[in-house]
Amino acid sequence: MGSVLRKLILPVLAVLCVVLALNPAGPVNGPAERAARDAATASLGVYVALRSINAALSFAQEIEVGGSVGLSANAQPLKFLEPIDDTVERVAALVFGVTLFAGTLSIGIGPVASIGFLVLAVGLGVQWLRGPLERRAGSMAAPVCRAGSACSFTGVMLALALPLSLALGNLLGEVVTDAKWQEANAELEQVASFAQSLLGAHDVVAASEEAAGGNAAGGWIGWLQDSLGAAGAGLSGAVAQTDGYLEAAGYFMSNADTLLESSLTLVAIFLLRTLILPLAFLAVAVALLRQSWRST
Repeated sequence: MGSVLRKLILPVLAVLCVVLALNPAGPVNGPAERAARDAATASLGVYVALRSINAALSFAQEIEVGGSVGLSANAQPLKFLEPIDDTVERVAALVFGVTLFAGTLSIGIGPVASIGFLVLAVGLGVQWLRGPLERRAGSMAAPVCRAGSACSFTGVMLALALPLSLALGNLLGEVVTDAKWQEANAELEQVASFAQSLLGAHDVVAASEEAAGGNAAGGWIGWLQDSLGAAGAGLSGAVAQTDGYLEAAGYFMSNADTLLESSLTLVAIFLLRTLILPLAFLAVAVALLRQSWRST
């Protein structure tokens, strides 16, 4: 009875594996693709936020504040933010690497699973023909049977264990790290919003200075009035700008630890969801499959 069921089930399973191999967006690897795609989308949002902060810091370092009363002097009051800027740029590059890895997983899990189903179909076919092969070929059939067992093991790993490990790892990672994710993401968005406001404030100041420079009176009296007015506006503008930029510098310096800690927390969460936990589930699957293969 068992041999009859085996003869009936094995070819049916082999045909089912071929059908699943021809359908890359099947029910098995679909959750894994969605998990990797969601991770890539979320990490891309973090990358954009970090790059906006990096752009604001880089721009702020190049801002020159100057004033003139006969003499002129320029300074770059936010140049000391360069170490923070460099660190944010490196973290952004790391996040981009995680985004690229997750995006590759979302695209590659389907073809890998299809290959796994094809290999599994070959292994099931060999197992189905194992009896006739051993009867007709004798000891010559042993290498073919071992190859069939290897194909079955490899196919199960690629077609089932790998996608399920990725989906389960991402699901468990979301449950475990959701609170830390929300907190770190909120902190990063707060700093990114301030960085954008810094750029906006500088544009407003530049526009007001340009408008003030366009108001000119005629004659030498007008020239004298414009010169004195420009000198006073230059000094007051320099003081106002310096105070604003130093306040911005103080904000970045006081929130540097928060910025870097939240960024690294998000990177760690991405790696936990897309790499560490899936590898842990995959290791458990390998151990269980090896034990079951030895016992059969």
